[in-house]
Amino acid sequence: MQLFLGTLTRYYTEVQPLDDPEVVVGAVSAWRHWLNKELPHALDWDESPTAPFDEAEVGDKCVGALWLLAAYAGSDAELPVETPDDWRADARVQQAKQSKPGGMFMQVVKPNLWLPGEHDFLFQARELDERLNWIGSSEELLRELEAMERHWKSELESRPGLADDFGHAREIIEPLARRSVEFGLPLRLIPG
Repeated sequence: MQLFLGTLTRYYTEVQPLDDPEVVVGAVSAWRHWLNKELPHALDWDESPTAPFDEAEVGDKCVGALWLLAAYAGSDAELPVETPDDWRADARVQQAKQSKPGGMFMQVVKPNLWLPGEHDFLFQARELDERLNWIGSSEELLRELEAMERHWKSELESRPGLADDFGHAREIIEPLARRSVEFGLPLRLIPG
């Protein structure tokens, strides 16, 4: 899976091209305007052509560790020792995928797109490519990754495989989420 930090304009013209760049610029502007009318507070982020961007590869097992830790949080079920190759088939992961926001660590696993902003938000919206995606806050993503570490610290000591996958996920995601906040840029998880 790929993490992309950068403007939506760059994403929709270079990574997942939709149309001519000028059309994309107008579509992104219209989407932002619509989004800000729908939300209780306005969101703003950098869409300038000179905005920085970055990409990083995050392994499937790393993403799986995040989902397992989120899905088992608040449960009395036994947490797996390692991230299984078929982590998507785990009953608790399936249940978490279908759940509505409000559970623990949903900012970590629900969104495909995190926007910078001071507010805690998690909602679904159709993006420019017409896909319905979860959108969260990059600041809350950082807070929840840290909270996840505190919550599972003692359990992970006896689960080195899962702990390694979780640690690798944090090493990759946290620096990009910090840059998202610092530079006011969207962060996106691109499924492989």
